[in-house]
Amino acid sequence: MNELTDFVKEFSCRNKDLRVKKVFSVTNSNGFMPSADYFSKDVFSNDLSNYKIVRKGMLAYNPSRINVGSVACLESEDEVIVSPLYVVVAVDETRLLAEYLDLFLHSDVALRQIRSLTSGSVRDSLKYNAFTRLKLPIPSIDQQKSVIHWLSQVKTIISTKNRQLQGLDQLAKSRFIELFGDCPNPQTFPVVKLANIAEKISDGVHAKPEYTPTGKPFLSVVNIVKGFVDFSDCKYVSEDAYRKMIRSTHPQRGDVLYTKVGATYGVPAYVDTERDFCLYVSVCLIKPDHSKVNSRFLAFSMKMPYVKRQADAKIKGIGVPDLHLNQIRDFDIILPAYDKQNDFVAFIEELDKSKLAAQQLEVAA
Repeated sequence: MNELTDFVKEFSCRNKDLRVKKVFSVTNSNGFMPSADYFSKDVFSNDLSNYKIVRKGMLAYNPSRINVGSVACLESEDEVIVSPLYVVVAVDETRLLAEYLDLFLHSDVALRQIRSLTSGSVRDSLKYNAFTRLKLPIPSIDQQKSVIHWLSQVKTIISTKNRQLQGLDQLAKSRFIELFGDCPNPQTFPVVKLANIAEKISDGVHAKPEYTPTGKPFLSVVNIVKGFVDFSDCKYVSEDAYRKMIRSTHPQRGDVLYTKVGATYGVPAYVDTERDFCLYVSVCLIKPDHSKVNSRFLAFSMKMPYVKRQADAKIKGIGVPDLHLNQIRDFDIILPAYDKQNDFVAFIEELDKSKLAAQQLEVAA
């Protein structure tokens, strides 16, 4: 295993002459993409002179988001610029191919290392000096090319499967809009404030606890952004710390989680597990009033564009977006009759079976 120290170099060339106009961001799912396409509203500065230039074959990563895969190699553009907060890395391709490094940085092995190296009082952040301490196997260039070729075929298979799953997701969203619309309209269906159909809306602990090697899972935005409760690579706290945290915010099966801090704010997740866990402040916990709303219907409704638009309009903070609890409580929610909610949930559950079948077919292939 080799440390990255001797294979990479930080590249901090600024766009002082405003020569480069293409403002890009790095996402955890789509790699490099234009910032205007990534963000639902303009959050980047009008002054681009301090932005960092990225050249073809270089990597860039978001220090506070690399632990969920916000790192990518620039392949299709000659030059772009990224936020001054990003780290840009040039790779010595006589010994280490940038594409090979990019693949490694998205692996579970790398993500575990990254999460162990991150630091920061507000959000985990991987500084460049810590980045260079990552360890990876570096075989010959020919062997690296072979790995890249093999993994590219795997990525093609995964991409095909993901397109199938995205198609099912889009079908569900289209069905919702067909039945209930995409704009709260009291003349069509009742519209209520989220607070009026929830028994409680709270968030997790505001100070980072002392982590333990094992114990009760402690989840943050990182574990919710996929749209479900993800325990992989989560942090842990002691039983005593867990008991103290759940006094005010106790997630249970049938609840709804909602990300409220950072670039991935506005992602809901239905709690479909009996497993005990506790939450960080970046995640909001919604305990639905089950006499008024089907929890799964609420979770799906909150992923629809009409709710995201409300979140976008209410968001606070320039550097780190942060939805306040009172703003979430004020969301307008479309609330059809309970039997219509149940019918839609039954439709979603059938689609979930189709998704599972597609995933199992892919594994068999």
